[in-house]
Amino acid sequence: MLGLDLSRCVGCCGIVWAFTYLRGVMTSFACTIVVRGRVQGVCFRATTLFEARRLGLTGWVRNEPGGTVRIEAEGEREALESFVDWCRHGPEYAVVAHLAVDWHAPISNFEDFSVR
Repeated sequence: MLGLDLSRCVGCCGIVWAFTYLRGVMTSFACTIVVRGRVQGVCFRATTLFEARRLGLTGWVRNEPGGTVRIEAEGEREALESFVDWCRHGPEYAVVAHLAVDWHAPISNFEDFSVR
């Protein structure tokens, strides 16, 4: 249609695709967050879901048997840092006593953010 012979462009298109793919991977980060304090029974998971989706993150949040909340989150570094900052106080009735954050390579098998 544009008069381009794309058969000769396979090599460079492959390079462009690889660069685009790697650029996406390299800008994606992940963290595990464990929140301690009065964080169960105060809508922490529901508001975490809202905040994560607002920031475009993927992953999950769940209550743990010991009274903590565990979060696995992936996305852009800046969005994750904002999310971690939000987790330091959580929703209105939460009292966050301690927040542990472990940064790691993304797993990249999450389609969205969910409550488990």
